[in-house]
Amino acid sequence: NPITIGSSYMVYGSLFYGMEALRKAYIGRNFTVNNPSAEETEGPKGLFYSCEYIEEVTMGFKVTLLHDGEFYGCKALKKAELGSTTVIPNYCFQYCESLAKVNGTMASITEIGNYAFANIPDFGKGSTINLDIMTNLKIIGEGAYMESGASKAIIPASVEMVGDAAFGFMPNLT
Repeated sequence: NPITIGSSYMVYGSLFYGMEALRKAYIGRNFTVNNPSAEETEGPKGLFYSCEYIEEVTMGFKVTLLHDGEFYGCKALKKAELGSTTVIPNYCFQYCESLAKVNGTMASITEIGNYAFANIPDFGKGSTINLDIMTNLKIIGEGAYMESGASKAIIPASVEMVGDAAFGFMPNLT
């Protein structure tokens, strides 16, 4: 059965690190992830950081904040429902090799962080990264989709800044 986190007050980063049996999780509302600051730890640390075997995560609609590296290195993650976040943070899905679908209130997203979807060769393979559904998107960070397999990218007119190599090292991109 999936693990459910309801209305707790504080959850610490990397909570599910190394849980090999965890395949699904539903995150409820009104919770806070307490991530150590960059000075206290090396690299990104999110709630599911390097939880290699999780396949599906659903964030409830009331979840509005994700942290750097939230799903970093979740190699088996196929589907993520983001709730109503406005920022897909740095390194959020980096190295999520099986990622095929990300859902949520996409129109509310204003920023895709640095390397958010980087190093996922099969992400969008042979298809289009359609950011047009993010009608309020302003920033696409450095290396955001670097090394994805997409052949096209549609960037909405609302975008004001695209970081270096945001779509770099994409051999299928035409």
